[in-house]
Amino acid sequence: MKPEILFDNFEVLTEAPNGVQKLRELILQLAISGKLVPQNLNNEPASELLKRIHATKRNSIAKKKLKKEELLASIPSNGIPYKAPNGWEWVRLGDISERIHYGYTASADPLSTAIRMLRITDIQDNQVNWSTVPGCQIDEIEFSKYELHQNDILITRTGGTIGKTFLVEDLPLKAVFASYLIRVVPSPLLSARFLKLFLESPFYWDQIRANSAGTGQPNVNGVALSNLKLTLPPLEEQRRIVARVDQLMALCDELEARQQKKRETRAHLNSAALDRLLAARAPGEFAEGWRRISDNFDLLYDAPENVGALRQAILQLAVMGKLVEQDERDEPASVLLEKIKAEKEQLIKDKKINNVRALQTIDADEIPYNLPRKWKWVHLGDVCHDWGQKKPDVEFTYIDVSAIDKEHGIISEDVKILKPNEAPSRARKIVSKGTII
Repeated sequence: MKPEILFDNFEVLTEAPNGVQKLRELILQLAISGKLVPQNLNNEPASELLKRIHATKRNSIAKKKLKKEELLASIPSNGIPYKAPNGWEWVRLGDISERIHYGYTASADPLSTAIRMLRITDIQDNQVNWSTVPGCQIDEIEFSKYELHQNDILITRTGGTIGKTFLVEDLPLKAVFASYLIRVVPSPLLSARFLKLFLESPFYWDQIRANSAGTGQPNVNGVALSNLKLTLPPLEEQRRIVARVDQLMALCDELEARQQKKRETRAHLNSAALDRLLAARAPGEFAEGWRRISDNFDLLYDAPENVGALRQAILQLAVMGKLVEQDERDEPASVLLEKIKAEKEQLIKDKKINNVRALQTIDADEIPYNLPRKWKWVHLGDVCHDWGQKKPDVEFTYIDVSAIDKEHGIISEDVKILKPNEAPSRARKIVSKGTII
């Protein structure tokens, strides 16, 4: 997609399902591949910037400020996923970082506040509430190894949040980082904020997933991070890209807030319309309530989150007798109830079910709503009885709680075939078709 098409259709694109999130990803991908802002041929090429980064790193190693590391393999031409713009260079993350290393291993000490220890759980939505970060016990030598500085980038190395990143921009106190985080110290000669854009892009996430694939517990290590591939633009272009992304992300935030307000308004309208429908007493009120919903159906139910409320309303209308018209020729429920009662008495007499104490009548003050003329309020026990007191004595299909799904019924993969001697104590009932469990 050309950037001009993106900008011209910005708001339209966000209307698609999960549109804002997809648009954010597209912006980042365009940014790191050199398609978001025009190139300026007068800018110093990234190859010169890379030479200065390497020279600065060698100087720091010579002065023993940094440890010497193994040289990273060059990126072969067949390992390049897309063509970089003129003046850009393909590099590995380790090429443009001064250091990549694991965090400090210690227990958090909430009573200590002199030096804080930043953990994975303290990072939420690229923000840290430093006042809630616990302290830790650490000596001066260890502190000098793990002290956080401006422009440090932290990456989660294991678990469900693997690959999540945080750029240290606001550091109001002394802090170190915990062992489940890896610190990337970018070269001070490049834009740490541009590097953060790469670390949020789909291209970055593809590499993280590839590195953690096939492992029982997803994790990524320092070596894998050092070998991540990215394209490096000239420094001036890095700054232009960051500024443009900031502008577009702010627009995404604005559109997201507008959509959230629209969703809330739609949910409120939906709730009000369904409440009016459920509260309708006369046929005319019900017809008017349904007409309002029907006339605005596309508006109310183009949002998936509103459909659940409609489903519930349909079920509620069904059990209240408002979903279909009554037919005067239908046998009253009172007659059906007498038949059920006679059937239960015969089953008790035949010793097929146990005799149970009669349920109390339902008082008028217990009735939550009025019923149609031929309907009748009953207890569930009035119209159900307990089958299957016999314990299984043959091989049987065992339905455990884990096999039942609210939306889809029984999930066959979780149904077990057991022999009688394998039956757990709770397998006491043989169920038949039509049984509710």
